[in-house]
Amino acid sequence: MNQVPHERISNRIGSTAAFSTLKYNTTIVPSLSDQRLFIPISLGNHYYTNKILKWIMVEVASLSSEAVFFICDKLRYLTYKIRKIEDDQKINLKVETEVHQFKQRLKNCGIENYQNYKIATWSFVSGYRSYHHILNALGIIARNDADVDAYLNHRASCLIDLIFNGRSNQYNHSIQKQYIIEETALSLFMTEIYGTNYELYRRMDEGLIVYLYQNKLAEVKDILFGRIPKRTFVSLENLFSMGALSCKTYSIKCSDSQKGTVAQRN
Repeated sequence: MNQVPHERISNRIGSTAAFSTLKYNTTIVPSLSDQRLFIPISLGNHYYTNKILKWIMVEVASLSSEAVFFICDKLRYLTYKIRKIEDDQKINLKVETEVHQFKQRLKNCGIENYQNYKIATWSFVSGYRSYHHILNALGIIARNDADVDAYLNHRASCLIDLIFNGRSNQYNHSIQKQYIIEETALSLFMTEIYGTNYELYRRMDEGLIVYLYQNKLAEVKDILFGRIPKRTFVSLENLFSMGALSCKTYSIKCSDSQKGTVAQRN
């Protein structure tokens, strides 16, 4: 398995800025110029039109030193399982097809014109021991910490209600909890360990990672091998609504109206 060099990581640590950025209604997000960006892509999320993808490439990510367009194929797989599609072969084929189609869309939008861009899927993180450490550690916290378990159950129920209109059972509830843990592990690894510490997603979310940063910061530091968190979240909807045609010139104040939005990378 791959390992991220410790000396490379340590140069990026030493600030509590990322924790403060989670106070969405008061935070000013700095310029994205020369930053390393993590851009998770939800398969099945209709937000990512060609217009939005081209805008991200040309006006947002082009300012960065690195931008990882991460296609969340494993989360898509879990979404089908939540919806009780039992045939794994059928699911894998569907997800593989969707990944191929989205990669082609990215190419059609011009991603190959930028040397600082890369496309990744879950196979990328699966090669890192530190990712598996984070995933296992989150599972342990979810089982052993009553507060985290209660939050995770509440969060899973909220998301299940969106899918099944309140008609859930233990099976899809359990898979939904797994989904949330997997999603959180991905974000923690990419932003805090791999080092693309600016996460750009459609909208702000009250998810597990925010809960942990705000309520279990000591545990988060333990998961991160004692490192001080540096993750910064940026809402693409906020950027786009402000007409941020050049993010070099914008400081983005996060909207309090987005706080608490229930969303899922499906």
